[in-house]
Amino acid sequence: AQSLFFEVSAYYMKVKNLLVARRTADDEYMGINAGQTKHPGVEIKLDYRVIARPEWSSFFRINTSLTRYRFAQFVDNGNDYSGNKLTGTPASITNWMLETTHARGFFVNLHFQTVGRMPMRDDNTLFTDAYQLANLAAGYEKSFNRLSVAFSSGVQNLFDRHYASMILINATAAGNQTPRYYYPGLPRNYKTLLSLKYSF
Repeated sequence: AQSLFFEVSAYYMKVKNLLVARRTADDEYMGINAGQTKHPGVEIKLDYRVIARPEWSSFFRINTSLTRYRFAQFVDNGNDYSGNKLTGTPASITNWMLETTHARGFFVNLHFQTVGRMPMRDDNTLFTDAYQLANLAAGYEKSFNRLSVAFSSGVQNLFDRHYASMILINATAAGNQTPRYYYPGLPRNYKTLLSLKYSF
């Protein structure tokens, strides 16, 4: 039968003496006391069984995190960043999943992720772009007495999006060079897995 599960969680954290990284030279960093920060957020989870038949079933799932992290009190070298958005934290992350399995062991999974933009500097003058990623996987899993067989193949970053998988906050550079804020994510790539397990 079709079924629906829905869950909402809200939280609020107030952190004192939060340390943030500050680059002082090439490959040299030190911790800066960012004072107090506020961390309110909401997390949402939804599971919906779209199809429920003896031979196959399909689930639609959503996981969402919505945040509003801020510097409460942060003054550094005469610059007041109080009230600014917390560096390196996206305002939202959402995962959408469609998972389908067959009684004979076949499965197909579609995963779509959205990541909101995030500030890269404490003064909030520079933000990353929001991005979306899609991943597709299909495979087969089956157990035969003591032998278990698993085979899967998939495509990650299905639409070959350009995005930053990691950022360096408050980046600096020597001379007239441009600071390196971005570490690019992988382009479209493929993976295959074959697993055989035997229980003695």
